Amino acid sequence: MKNTFLLSFFLLLTMGQAFSQSEDIDCNDAQAIKQYFLKNGFESSPATIVSIADAVDANGIMDHAQLVILHKGANVNMVNVFQDNVKAGASEGFNAVAIVTKNENFCNKEIKRLILNDFDKDKYDTSVNAHIWDNPNSTEDLLFVRYNPIKINK
Repeated sequence: MKNTFLLSFFLLLTMGQAFSQSEDIDCNDAQAIKQYFLKNGFESSPATIVSIADAVDANGIMDHAQLVILHKGANVNMVNVFQDNVKAGASEGFNAVAIVTKNENFCNKEIKRLILNDFDKDKYDTSVNAHIWDNPNSTEDLLFVRYNPIKINK
């Protein structure tokens, strides 16, 4: 059963690089935020922010963005995308978490700390990190995603 979870949760598995806690990113500089995710191992794909999402109470998912995006032709709330995988991981005994952020979160000291510390991934067996990058110059936004692999033996 764990193999089924591993396969479903990590189809897009990518390996990340270490983050610098002292990296100073201006929360009002969208291009600096974009470069941060590009240079730190996040996969990106085109998206368009459609609307603000209703808050969803989902254990194991921290949604700091609360946005609906148009991604691959469908309106998507990232919480809904990750919810089944996080539940499946928990049912298999994994401490799994998903975190969704947006550009403005770099202005919040605590959320920025989470981002710069790789979302405290050492606290979890596995994590998926998504960032909805808002292009201030157009509706050509991006969805950044990175999966941190499962640690079998902590």
